[in-house]
Amino acid sequence: MNSLVAETSKETGTLGYEWNFTADGATCYIYERFEDSAAALTHLGMFGSMFAEQFLDACEPKAITVMGNPTDELRDAIPDFSKVVSTYAAGFARFAA
Repeated sequence: MNSLVAETSKETGTLGYEWNFTADGATCYIYERFEDSAAALTHLGMFGSMFAEQFLDACEPKAITVMGNPTDELRDAIPDFSKVVSTYAAGFARFAA
């Protein structure tokens, strides 16, 4: 986890990346926010080449939820296990400095 967070922090198009665990440590939710589909594809490429095998040995992913307007290329690159893709309609985000 720490190595993956450190490597992801180098990606300029990654706007947010957080790991959150339930109190019993049994479930982890990973929040990822990218500047655009190209940035998400860059992250997937790094993940696949450096961390995918180790990650999948350590956990069993249950779902991926994609929000926004991903390109077809990104949609195709995301693993299919319980994939949900929603389309952005409206809203805003505030980030504390």
